[in-house]
Amino acid sequence: MTGVGIGSGWGVYRQELMTRLAGLVSYCEIDKLRRAGAIARLGACGFERGLAVAVEQAMPVYLRDKVAKKRI
Repeated sequence: MTGVGIGSGWGVYRQELMTRLAGLVSYCEIDKLRRAGAIARLGACGFERGLAVAVEQAMPVYLRDKVAKKRI
C-alpha cells in the first residue's frame, strides 16, 4: 500500500523525499492541504481494511514535527 505526499514541503524536497520514501509514497500534491473530512475518510477506509490499531498505538507522521524547536 502506498501513500500520497501532501503539502508545500514536497515542492521543495520532492526528489529527496521520494527517494527516501521509495515504495511508500506513489505521488505528491504540493498545493493540497489536509482536511478533517479527508482524514476521516482515510481512517474509515483503513478500518474497513483491517488496519485499525489501539488508540495508544495511533501515531501521526509529520514531515516537520520539530519545526518550532530551536537547535542548540
